Amino acid sequence: MFAGYPQEKVTLVYTNGEDEIRIVESIFEQSLPETQDFESEGEPVPVNDKSGTISSVFGGNMKALTWQDGEFEITIISSFDKGELLNIAESFS
Repeated sequence: MFAGYPQEKVTLVYTNGEDEIRIVESIFEQSLPETQDFESEGEPVPVNDKSGTISSVFGGNMKALTWQDGEFEITIISSFDKGELLNIAESFS
């Protein structure tokens, strides 16, 4: 994900016409301060009793919801609104 930091991740992309949602699951690396800085710029939200953040990305055209679940970091990127992103995140348990 970041230069110099090997990281295992899986990206799932779902499309429906021009609508797209990306779900990225990666092994959470405590030693990646860049990830923590990115998350601190977002709005804190609860995700399945864990702390998450929602941030505007790509010039505000999309939102990224990120949270940690055990050893994994999960990010959902979409143009969906906050409520829809949280509903999708709740399905991860």
